[in-house]
This record gives sequence, structure tokens and C-alpha cells, in this order.
Amino acid sequence: MTTVLYEKNGFEFCFSDRFEGKFLLSLLENMKEKILNEAWDDYDELHHCCEIIHDFSQQPGVVMDFHTLRKGNEQLGMVMMTHGAIDRNIYACSGLSISDPLDQVALLSYFHISPAGRASI
Repeated sequence: MTTVLYEKNGFEFCFSDRFEGKFLLSLLENMKEKILNEAWDDYDELHHCCEIIHDFSQQPGVVMDFHTLRKGNEQLGMVMMTHGAIDRNIYACSGLSISDPLDQVALLSYFHISPAGRASI
């Protein structure tokens, strides 16, 4: 269930403890803009986001929270907070070093705000 935490100028800052596919729409819009403006940089944030969700949702003792920005029904952005007993090997390839205690780690994964949400808040 998504809860609105704060509203300003028609924008809603929301929280959900469950993933919903519509949260990915802002990532898709961002990738679409890069392609249309010939600014493709081969970083596929959609793939990266889905990989993180898949990897961590399989881990016992790990909780994922989804913080989203929306205006009406339009999803404009998403940030994921992952916390708990995170397996350091999932992030080992990125060079991220996770220190002890391993059962109290929190990771913030930022994913771009869509073009429609930029500079409007």
C-alpha cells in the first residue's frame, strides 16, 4: 500500500513497503528521453533497478522501501531504501564496501526523476 507522506504544489511524496511495477515508469521516461535526444550512455538504470529488486527480495532479513514522487497518476521518480542483513557480495562488483555489523546496513538506491518531474517542485 502506498502512503502519501507530503504534498506540495500538486506533487505527492509517497512511501510503500511493496514494489509496484508502475514505480518504474519514471525510469522508462528517463531512458526514452536519452534515446530521443541521442544522449544514450549505455547505462540501463531500468535493468539495474530490476536486478537490485530481484536480488534483495530473495534475501531473508532484508527489507525494501520504495519512496516515490508523483503528480496525479504520473510517476515522476523513485528512490529505494534497502536495509537489514544485506549480502555484501551482491554489491561486491560495484566496489562498494559494506562494513560490520552486516545486519544493520542501509543502502539508498537513487533512480532518476523523469523529465516531466525535473525542476518543477
